[in-house]
Amino acid sequence: MRKVLVPAFSVPRMRRLGARIRELTEGCLDDMQSAHDARPGEAVDLRELLAFPLPVLVICELLGVPYADRGHFRDLSERIGEFDGGSDAQAAMGEFHAYMSGLAQAKRAHPEPDVISDLVAVQAEDPTFTPTRMWPSCRRDCCSRGTKRPPTGSRWA
Repeated sequence: MRKVLVPAFSVPRMRRLGARIRELTEGCLDDMQSAHDARPGEAVDLRELLAFPLPVLVICELLGVPYADRGHFRDLSERIGEFDGGSDAQAAMGEFHAYMSGLAQAKRAHPEPDVISDLVAVQAEDPTFTPTRMWPSCRRDCCSRGTKRPPTGSRWA
């Protein structure tokens, strides 16, 4: 999988992504400031406004998840990453696989400079590189990192 993903992390692509990460970070920090301004003196939920959404947004940029789908992608990531998610986490994994398969189909028709387009290009050259091989690695390596919910009450003032 590492060899397949090397183009996704090329210097030009990472330079373009760096500017976008700064924009995403500024947006999250603005959200934190707005939350603080709306309720001065109350704690701002660092996890909810920065620690969880920023990595998900960056992963969405890397993968090529359309902007309109990012809320859905965040929900799936959160449900998959729950410590005690049980059957809901399993259902979210099934939804994730279905979503990613649909996204891959769209990227086949309209490739872009993103990881999903890279993966479907490899799949076109190697038919053994099936979604069964692609999505578990993608979910494990990209979508579940850092999404585990800390115990309730973990807030920063």
